[in-house]
Amino acid sequence: MAKKILFETDLTDTSSSDIEGIGSEREDQYGNKYRWVYNASAFDSQVGSPACYDVSLYSSANFLKHVLAAPADEDIYFFAGIFVSAISTHEYGWIMTWGRYSTARVACASGGAVGTGDMLIPSTLTATDGTAASRPYAFINGADISQAIGTGTGTAYTPSMMLDACARVIEAVTTGAGVAGTTPESATVFVKGL
Repeated sequence: MAKKILFETDLTDTSSSDIEGIGSEREDQYGNKYRWVYNASAFDSQVGSPACYDVSLYSSANFLKHVLAAPADEDIYFFAGIFVSAISTHEYGWIMTWGRYSTARVACASGGAVGTGDMLIPSTLTATDGTAASRPYAFINGADISQAIGTGTGTAYTPSMMLDACARVIEAVTTGAGVAGTTPESATVFVKGL
């Protein structure tokens, strides 16, 4: 299979049609990697939110092509990357699958501020910051990995349930509680998706 080197869209473009070839990958001048995907979610994505693969498609050829902006509990273990544009429901766009990204949306069900070195995972938290819909990241404090917060009720996930794919905080951009139901915090992260 030949590698695609010319693209019709910018990394922040979206489309109602599959103009890049679903699943196509590209790399920018900094070595960041991206994948052209379909937003199969019932919600529009938000820039800086995590994208997850749909677990119901795990054995399907579409598994690495369809992403969810509002994942269910079972989907958050299949972290795809981070939305670099607001992809409307049932449209196409790019997600970052590897590299440095600023302004990732981060929230936490039990309070606490995100810090350098924290590991971020997709969550089912609802952050009502005026634009609603897609989920923010939840974070695992580097000093206490047992406090992995994922759901809106603050349920802890055990580290054995984590996959290698995640985002790691390079720098906390804003401070605050990052509590679900308020504006999420923002952080510069290194993304490593599936």
